[in-house]
Amino acid sequence: MAFPDDLPQPDGQRSTQLSRDWATIAELLQDSGYRTYMAGKWDLGAYNHSPFHRGFDRAFAIVGSSSSYLGRNMLPATFEDDGEMFNPEEFPEGYYTTEVFTDKTLEYLQSSDGESPWFAYLSFNAVHWPLNLPDDWLDRHLGRYASSR
Repeated sequence: MAFPDDLPQPDGQRSTQLSRDWATIAELLQDSGYRTYMAGKWDLGAYNHSPFHRGFDRAFAIVGSSSSYLGRNMLPATFEDDGEMFNPEEFPEGYYTTEVFTDKTLEYLQSSDGESPWFAYLSFNAVHWPLNLPDDWLDRHLGRYASSR
């Protein structure tokens, strides 16, 4: 699938596309021989500006502002897997993006050759809805931080 290099932004909205005039840390490290990996939220541009196109050897990302963690369609989301569009309907039943992003990062690190240095960037989407979590996680730390007054 061919992607446009630049997407027009409606008047009054910020552009979230990182300029090609600015190198990412991944691009600089990749040029220095590092293996580079990314999983999670990427709000710096989609299509040819996504992590896979901005210096990451492997990347699984939400390219856009945010997404639900649990497969509920609160917001439409665009996901990319190594630069290719990924359909969120392919996620397993009951997925949780925090676990998906962690598992992807671990997969990338385990596939590393062990000789090259690596850089991994893991960005959870918890900044938007920090209490959006699976039901079985809701009470897992209940009482742990209770006051002892």
